[in-house]
Amino acid sequence: MNDYLDTIYSLVSFTCVSIIFLIILSITLKLVSKKFNLEKLRLYGIFLNMTNHTIIAFSLVTFTYLLLVWMLVDQTISYVYVASIICSVVIADLYANNYPHGFINLLNAIISIVALCFVDYLNNLVKLDNNVYLTLIMVFVMIFLFLYFTYMTFRNLNYLVNLEKNRIIKNKRGNRNENR
Repeated sequence: MNDYLDTIYSLVSFTCVSIIFLIILSITLKLVSKKFNLEKLRLYGIFLNMTNHTIIAFSLVTFTYLLLVWMLVDQTISYVYVASIICSVVIADLYANNYPHGFINLLNAIISIVALCFVDYLNNLVKLDNNVYLTLIMVFVMIFLFLYFTYMTFRNLNYLVNLEKNRIIKNKRGNRNENR
């Protein structure tokens, strides 16, 4: 019973952290738009001309990133988190028709989960033996994983945006050929 309560508490904490993250992101974008006088720039501008499936895939990739970073910061690994990550990666790839790269994304998610298990193992070692070198190794591994998660997320988001650009270009070319 305590495991379920811990999982629910952790999910509520994750939701609160996600909301705080989104508020900070919106404030930052608002300040940047005032500083550079970019009044026409809107956050939802990236979603223009995207299909609903691609927007859902975009949201799932972002959710996966937030969940991975949360697991890295919280240093807890739960079956609920692991299942959420794997399901969101698979569903995002299915929605985006990302069949060739879907296996690679799933493999990256599994590598990320194994790396988080390694960080959890290092955390347990640090708790047992309060060694400065182990702590430094754990911190550097966490920084590396954060950068890895960020890179993989932006790679996936870039792929989704380019997929939509290619779809729009193909539609325009198709319309030009029909008019001739």
